Amino acid sequence: MNLRLQSSEQQRRKTLLVVRLAILVVLSAAALALEKTVELAAPAQAQNAADAAALAGAAHLLLAPDDETGAKAAAVKFAQLNPVRGSIPELRLEHIQVDLDAGEVRVKVRAKVLPLPPHIAWLKVSAEAAAEARPASAPGEPPIRVKKLRLIE
Repeated sequence: MNLRLQSSEQQRRKTLLVVRLAILVVLSAAALALEKTVELAAPAQAQNAADAAALAGAAHLLLAPDDETGAKAAAVKFAQLNPVRGSIPELRLEHIQVDLDAGEVRVKVRAKVLPLPPHIAWLKVSAEAAAEARPASAPGEPPIRVKKLRLIE
C-alpha cells in the first residue's frame, strides 16, 4: 500500500512539473507576441499622426490660403492629438513645409516610445506625409488629397 502511495505521489509531482513548464512556455509566447505587436503598432501610429498633421495643415490652407503660420500650427496641434503608444509625437516647425502656391503641406513626425520590458532602449519611429488642398473642381471631388505617404524607420 505504501508503494502505491509513493508512485501516486511521484506521478502527481511529475504532472505538476509538466503543467508548470507548459504555463511558462505559454506566458513566454504571449509576452513575445505582445512585444511584436508593440513594435508593429508604433510605426503605424506615427504614420497616423503624420497623416493627421498634413491633412490639418492642408485643411487650414483651404480656409486661409496665405496663412503659412496657421497651417503649421494646425499641423502641430493635430500631430499632438494622435499619440504614438501613449506618448506625444514630436513635430518641429522645421519639419513642416508649406507650399502656398500648390496648397501643399508636408510633415515629418518623430516619436520615441518605451518598448515593453526587458528592453531598455527607446524605440524611435518617424513618418512623413503630404497633403494638398485646393477647391474641388468637380462635384463629389474631395477638396483635400493625400499626395504621398511614407514610413521612415
